[in-house]
Formats: sequence, structure tokens, C-alpha cells
Amino acid sequence: MPRERAQQLVVALATLACCAAIVRAYSIRGAPYFRKPETVIDHVIDSEHHLRPAVLLLREVAPALPTGAKVACVRPVKGAITDETDYFLTAVGLLPRNKVRPPSAVRASEVDYVISVGEPIVLPGYEMLHQSQNGFLYIRTP
Repeated sequence: MPRERAQQLVVALATLACCAAIVRAYSIRGAPYFRKPETVIDHVIDSEHHLRPAVLLLREVAPALPTGAKVACVRPVKGAITDETDYFLTAVGLLPRNKVRPPSAVRASEVDYVISVGEPIVLPGYEMLHQSQNGFLYIRTP
């Protein structure tokens, strides 16, 4: 009987330690604690993830993109397009109805739509179609 009692005590203490660790982790990450997260990366890491604005923007502009449209997702730095694999792969995952192209396709004017995360870009042959706090959507003009 004392051995069973000791096992129960160890299990109870381990459970309390795990609960305390979870409460500490959630308190460090901040509110909301019991609300469904906006993105898949909320409450996973301790700080703001660099792809969070891209996830929100892609979800926001996806209904405006026609099925089969050639799309590129970029994060410009001082107005210049950089090769950001993270944003390209995020767009591939969140835009299954579209043909997502790498950032190099924007420079070659091979895409119908450009999604710019964060700051605006000046693209000859494209005009702004949508603007939000997370970025911009551009469409190629004829």
C-alpha cells in the first residue's frame, strides 16, 4: 500500500509541475489565453513571428485572386524585391487554387498578381488593387 501511495504522490507532483510550466509559458506569451488563435503560428513561439503578417495577408487576399492566376508573394526591403523563400513557400501552402511563382518571376513580369508583405513596391506595369495593414496586392495592367 505505501508503494501505491508513493506512486500517486509522484504522479500528482509531476502533473502539478507540468501545469505550472504551461501556465508560465502562456503568461510569457501573453493574452489571449483561451481564444482561438488567428494564425497557426500564434502561441507557438514567444515573440512575433516574421511570417504572421504574410499569413494574415494571404488569407485576406485569397478570395480576390481568380483560380489559376499566376501569383508571387514578396517582402520588399526598401522597395526592392528580395528572394525570400519563406514567403514563397507560405504562399504555396495558403494559395492552393493559384500558380505561385518565385520572386524572380516578378522582375520578369511573369505573374498576374503580386502580393507585397509589409511595405509597398513600385512595379512598372502593375497597379495596386488592395491595401491593408499587413501589405498590398498588385495586379498586372495590360
